[in-house]
Amino acid sequence: MKNRVRFLRVSFATLLFLIIFSLIVLPSRIFASVDSTDTSLRYLVGFQDEASGALKEEFVDGPQSLETDWGIMAFSSSGYDSKTVGENKNLIDFALSDACSLTTLTDIERRTIALESAGIDTHALAACNLPEKILLAVDSSGRTGPDLVSTVFGAIALSSAGEPIPLEMIEYIAANQNVDGGWNSGYGAESNFTAQTIMALVSSKQEIPPEIIEKAKQYLKNLQTETGGIKYDANEWSIESDTFSDSYTLQAIYALGESPQSDFWRKNNKSIIDDLIDLRNVDGSYNFNRTYGKMSPVWTTSIALIGLNRDFLPIEKTSLSSWMIPVSSPTLTPSPSATVSPAFSPLPNLISTLIPTATPSISSTDTVVSVTAVPLSQSIVLSVVAVPSPKAQASQTPEPPIVFDQSGSKALSATVQGVKTQWQWIIVIIALSFFTGVLIKFIELKYVAKKN
Repeated sequence: MKNRVRFLRVSFATLLFLIIFSLIVLPSRIFASVDSTDTSLRYLVGFQDEASGALKEEFVDGPQSLETDWGIMAFSSSGYDSKTVGENKNLIDFALSDACSLTTLTDIERRTIALESAGIDTHALAACNLPEKILLAVDSSGRTGPDLVSTVFGAIALSSAGEPIPLEMIEYIAANQNVDGGWNSGYGAESNFTAQTIMALVSSKQEIPPEIIEKAKQYLKNLQTETGGIKYDANEWSIESDTFSDSYTLQAIYALGESPQSDFWRKNNKSIIDDLIDLRNVDGSYNFNRTYGKMSPVWTTSIALIGLNRDFLPIEKTSLSSWMIPVSSPTLTPSPSATVSPAFSPLPNLISTLIPTATPSISSTDTVVSVTAVPLSQSIVLSVVAVPSPKAQASQTPEPPIVFDQSGSKALSATVQGVKTQWQWIIVIIALSFFTGVLIKFIELKYVAKKN
């Protein structure tokens, strides 16, 4: 009889342990996973200027338009309303404060894309109509503003505002494709601008000759590295992938309705997503690449999130959730990093001391359409920030959500998947507990009871 009582006590203790493990330990891991989902967004909020609502950059004093616009896009692609990001002033407060005073065309285009992603009608701002300014810059050849860059982002911005894209713009863009399939942003053909141009063409909803897209895809594929990521261009000095090239290429892939997990977009059984996740830091920020680490990490992190959210610009959200994570996130201690002047990719700035260039660059002056030559460091930089492209969500290939390890950031869809996965484990543990109890009872009746 004593053996039976002792056996029952052990059985009860085992069952109790399994139940406690299921109902306490696993749920705590669920909340840890949900928390890690927004680590990268909280990293961005950690650099928000309280007085203006704008984002700043590491080691840069004062509000930054570039980082703020990209931050808005990152929050929108994550499903959050930028009007709720900030305690005293929010991201949209800053974006609206000077939207009508912008004079550089690509600044206007970038701001249009950002505001539209947050559900703001840029046709009806208090003092201006941003899409109208862009349309006024389109000439008879289809070129919009000073160059190909402003034309590409003009198409994306107009699409974001629901404006039909003039056929001449698309013809101008298509005619400027290089023989190798890439597009030249001023530094030669490269991955960032080629991916952005693909998105501009898709967003136009015009009929694009298939060979143009195929050549562009092959150009990007030829830049895929052994780590699965995409490098900047085909020059000898470009030897490793970077966050900008990875994310922009991901965005182009999704715009085309394709999957980065397909055989075409994998190398050494590694995907672009695998490479981009590997560039993430514990604090939620993303390195520019493996060699240089952090470079303008607030901006870089925003770019990374759009691709990892399987999104592309313009971001079309029917509804956005409030930013519920406490804004009073822990004070971040910036790690030593390089901060570069705004450009569609920091890489040209990084190598400018190694590779001399005399490429002239232009920027608009008082009006949107008149242009004046300015130094390279002041130009293409604020121009290409305008970014990725539109949305043909109906044509996108469904994929399972991206799920990182616990130290990684997750897309919102990945959060849901993580919660589901954890609850599936709880159900499994409870089921195992039940069957363990049945087994214990069986052993008790068959062996212990007989002995007593």
